Amino acid sequence: MTHNPRPPADPARFTTVRSVLPTTTYYNGQTRAALLSAQRLGPLNREVTVDGDFFNRQKTGGASVEINTELGGQTITSISAYREFKVFDNNDADLVPLPVASVNNARQRQQQFTQELRLTSPSGEPIEYVVGLFYFWQDVASRTQVKGNLVANLPVGQYLGNQVDRDITSKNVAAFGQLTAHPTDRLSLIGGFRLTSDQAVAHFNRTILPGAVGAMPSLGGPAYVSPTLKATDTDFSYKLGAQYQFSPDIMAYFTYTRGYKGPALNLLNNLTATTVNSGLAVLKPEIASNWEGGVRTTLFDRMLTLNVTGFYETFTDFQAQTYSAVLTSFQLTNAGKLITQGAEVEAVLRAVDGLTLTGNLAYTKTEVRGLVLSCYPGQTAAQGCLTGNRQDVTGEALANAPKWAYSVNANYGADIGNRLRGSANLAFTYRSQIFFGFRDPETIQRGYGLLNGRLSLETQDRRYRVSVFGKNLTNKHFASFIGTGLLDTSATGAGYTQLLTPDAFRTFGVEAAVRF
Repeated sequence: MTHNPRPPADPARFTTVRSVLPTTTYYNGQTRAALLSAQRLGPLNREVTVDGDFFNRQKTGGASVEINTELGGQTITSISAYREFKVFDNNDADLVPLPVASVNNARQRQQQFTQELRLTSPSGEPIEYVVGLFYFWQDVASRTQVKGNLVANLPVGQYLGNQVDRDITSKNVAAFGQLTAHPTDRLSLIGGFRLTSDQAVAHFNRTILPGAVGAMPSLGGPAYVSPTLKATDTDFSYKLGAQYQFSPDIMAYFTYTRGYKGPALNLLNNLTATTVNSGLAVLKPEIASNWEGGVRTTLFDRMLTLNVTGFYETFTDFQAQTYSAVLTSFQLTNAGKLITQGAEVEAVLRAVDGLTLTGNLAYTKTEVRGLVLSCYPGQTAAQGCLTGNRQDVTGEALANAPKWAYSVNANYGADIGNRLRGSANLAFTYRSQIFFGFRDPETIQRGYGLLNGRLSLETQDRRYRVSVFGKNLTNKHFASFIGTGLLDTSATGAGYTQLLTPDAFRTFGVEAAVRF
């Protein structure tokens, strides 16, 4: 087997090996550590050594038509839209130069149509309203193939494999409306509603890949055709609020909103009759309740805009995606309850002519309740791993949810002569520490800040522009995801892979643009 170091085909997102479990040995006696010895493993690893392909080919398109007409001072709006995409992708999931799971591809086609009809009252009246109807239709069909030896020591030319064909058709019909009453010149009362009917129908068919000697455990499974899977629900969600204008420059508001996310169908590659018969293939709807209040101000003769917002939100039957080290796959589940609360401050300062300073600070505290999932590799009973390799993470923060985030931005622009305009922009964004796997210390991404800059020169009519830019100028490295490596786990620990993007490394560039 020839080692084949190569960059992944998609430069925007690529998975590399962060660490390996020294004891991981493949069917031919080779260790994962030896196979990847040529790579400098760690957070900065940008290489892969594989025998399979990485590619992502997409085609997208669509069209929309909006028609507005007046009727008795009211506006009737019709918006019709159609969208579709096709994608064919593959990744070598094992990230080693052996055919463990070198084929992991999907062909997917999506089509959707939406139609919205709206009736909007004239603005500035004592009572303002908008009412309407909405229709959504979507069909998604996909064919997934997985192929490789996995852990089996098969003769040359033989392999395990599965093909999974599935399709899901979704329909959503809704009636909605919002009314704003102005009892006084300063007070506004807000009420809104949405009556929604959801329906989803899916089919699932898993077969043994033609030419394969057997199924791919975990990533696939024995041949299985599920009965038609259906999810239906009707919901009434609403919004209540009040807004008070203390002065032309200061406004305060308070709202309560009951939100809704429809039921979902769980169509994993390794779907089983047990999962379907137990009802676990259909997720319950997610219900959100949000209390929000804030102040909006424009001060010092509009030199300073300052907004403050506070919120408290709960999600019941929160639909979450979790990773099972036992199933070696992601799965959807209702995670009990999620609570988020916090505050946000936004400011815009127009200090001098041409110079604008902006800033945003957000504090968010999250807590999950009633979520039970697989223990992370090597987790002990003292660390919360219960009998049956399960852990209850009630009380923990939500994965990939920073407690603190802020950004500051400075932009200066000025005319240069009679035809040109120059501008300079400097921006800094920060996210505090997060984790990707509940309680797993190996999946922690420490807080980091990114500094970006741009210098531009354009014509004053904004038709032509050329820019020089730098991203991540201080070269702060970070991962967009950290998880256990495929088949690189044991009861004592695991090796880890990471998802990187170009933003995780310092880059410079030149950009030219023309507006027609």
